[in-house]
Amino acid sequence: MPEGKAVEVTVSEPEKAEGAYTDEKIPKSDSPNLAKQFEPFNVDIVPSTTNITPEALEEELNKSEVGKEVLQYIEDAEIRPKLIYEPQQHDNRGQQWGNSIEIYVDNIRSPLVAAQTVIHEITHHKYGIGKCQWAEAVCMAKEKMHKENRTYLTIAEKRYIVGLAKKFYGEYNWKKGGTRYGRPL
Repeated sequence: MPEGKAVEVTVSEPEKAEGAYTDEKIPKSDSPNLAKQFEPFNVDIVPSTTNITPEALEEELNKSEVGKEVLQYIEDAEIRPKLIYEPQQHDNRGQQWGNSIEIYVDNIRSPLVAAQTVIHEITHHKYGIGKCQWAEAVCMAKEKMHKENRTYLTIAEKRYIVGLAKKFYGEYNWKKGGTRYGRPL
């Protein structure tokens, strides 16, 4: 049937409901209405030798509430972290700058660590925080919650994360010099 041609549809008396369409011409389309599938990651080519595929990463993120929140945030904010598989000249796992998020897959050993990296960088974006140990501790806390599949941390875990943030981000101060949505803390 040619596209746009109307097909007459009638509704028998018992099926009629108040306000229902009856004896109306309803256009019939030859193609179904399909919801567009959301692709959370931007990727050019996935090497066949990697176990960190976009599908494996999405599967890992769906294992915790924190990961599911991150996937929802990625969709709502219309941000697609770029998965970069090429070897890097540094050992960073990822970076976030404005709406640009890059995940350096070649520097990551497993889908779990890749998911934690996505969580870390998305947390920077979501809360607009960076350039201080406190911001890094917040992001690391979200990573830990995903790994433990919880939405909370113990006092001991929080203390440990603060220690890690101070150790690995020694070039930053705790809050001084940090930013929130581009403004100094």
